[in-house]
Amino acid sequence: MRIALALFLAVSALITGFWAWMGTPVIVSASTVREPIYCVSFAPFRSHQSPFDLSTRIEAEQVEEDMKRVRALTDCVRTYATDFGSQHVPGIARKLNMKVYLGIWIGDDIMRNSVQVEAAIALAARYPDVVRAIIVGNEVLLRRDRSPAELAAYIREVKSRSQVPVTYADVWEFWLKNRELANLVDFITIHTLPYWEDIPIGIDKAAAHIDHTLKEVRESFPGKEILIGEVGWPSAGRMREGALPSLSNQAKLLADMTEIARKGNYKFNWIEVIDQPWKRRSEGTVGGYWGLFEAGADQPKFFPGSPVSDHPFWRWQLGGGLAFAALLFGLAATRIRRQPKAEISRLWMQVAAVALVGGALAGLSLEKLVLESITWKDWLFAGTRLAVMIALAVFGTLALAGNETAPRLSRAVARLAGRAGEPARPLDLLFLALAFFALQSALGLALDARYRDFPAPTLMMGTLPLLILVWRDRNLSDLSGGMALALGLAFTAIWILIVEGLQNWQALWFVASLAGVAMTVARGAQQRQMQQQ
Repeated sequence: MRIALALFLAVSALITGFWAWMGTPVIVSASTVREPIYCVSFAPFRSHQSPFDLSTRIEAEQVEEDMKRVRALTDCVRTYATDFGSQHVPGIARKLNMKVYLGIWIGDDIMRNSVQVEAAIALAARYPDVVRAIIVGNEVLLRRDRSPAELAAYIREVKSRSQVPVTYADVWEFWLKNRELANLVDFITIHTLPYWEDIPIGIDKAAAHIDHTLKEVRESFPGKEILIGEVGWPSAGRMREGALPSLSNQAKLLADMTEIARKGNYKFNWIEVIDQPWKRRSEGTVGGYWGLFEAGADQPKFFPGSPVSDHPFWRWQLGGGLAFAALLFGLAATRIRRQPKAEISRLWMQVAAVALVGGALAGLSLEKLVLESITWKDWLFAGTRLAVMIALAVFGTLALAGNETAPRLSRAVARLAGRAGEPARPLDLLFLALAFFALQSALGLALDARYRDFPAPTLMMGTLPLLILVWRDRNLSDLSGGMALALGLAFTAIWILIVEGLQNWQALWFVASLAGVAMTVARGAQQRQMQQQ
């Protein structure tokens, strides 16, 4: 048992090192000064509240609770509408000695647009000491809800009836395409989000890209004041090429923007101050994690200038990983001791590999489950997938330690189809479940990738034990269609790699996981063909 103990200690050390590295706080700025943020985007929605539900009613008490939290970081908020609780913001801002960029939602509903305009004009007249400006519409031209001429009419109306400055906010390219609007507003409000650019910008080049964009807009509209109305970075979600959502990257861009704003003497509004879960329904996981606060949290995710950990609960994840690895070693010990002495070292090495991957990735998979699930269907599907992968690690370890033959898809299919034949083992059914989850995620990311996440750590945790079993088994038989499935997964993986690019390490990891599943299935098909010959 000395080799088992030595391998367990080595695996434990590697898992500990992995999570210590993952959880180490990152210093994103040399400055320790916590400068207040000029302004932040504020929407009063919590939990399952959503502007898509027209019956949503948000009371002033909830808005005030959130704005008191926000006051720790800034004295200014930007709103996007005059309903769903945002109508309470100017009054509360006065109580808290804050300022407001008051937004009017201009969309495809003409009646609602009129109500929004009237409400904004009334609020600006009532709180002229609070409202810095009225923003007539947000990305209206980007969404194509109104034509430039129709939007211009709304701007003229508000400007003629209000005493506060008036502007319009859109992605910076749309200002360059509709230059005539600049003559109607008191200042230009542009959005520049490096993560969402058509060609995503990585965090190391994000601030320079924003600075270049601002200079280009300034040169196009000389003498016109420019406010960056939206700039930000997501703290969680899928990568887009080299643009990685993470807490440290979010903190880095905020620090970089603060420095650039100081040097360039300009102002920016950060999107956003509180995570908005409702955005995940239309933008995927990443849409819900642009805030500096988690929804309902009393403290921000980080304070500007302070070190930031991308995995703040890493110690719990480490503890769970070590416990899982110990469980796998314990289960293996009940089987390996019955094996011939000549086989023991090899079997323990295989078990150690599964325990290392499972112990390192179980906590990461659970973290992804929590971050990526919003509806009960999400929780059910992703929870089942994670349970299957954990079960694969457990049953795979037992099979490896017992020197058993590899699982067979054919037995699992026969069992589900009710056909007579050799009884299916639990590992056979788990193998089939792995093939299903791999194919489902592969097709989803190949056909509709923009808002889908990469389940790489979860898949890899379940794939490794089967891959070892299949490649060591010389008496394997499998489905005749196994090679077709393997080729389908392989071609899908190649397509994902082409679309996502080599900079996207999340995609590379997912492709490696698919390759593992494809190799497992292909090996089975190959062995059957050899057996038939």
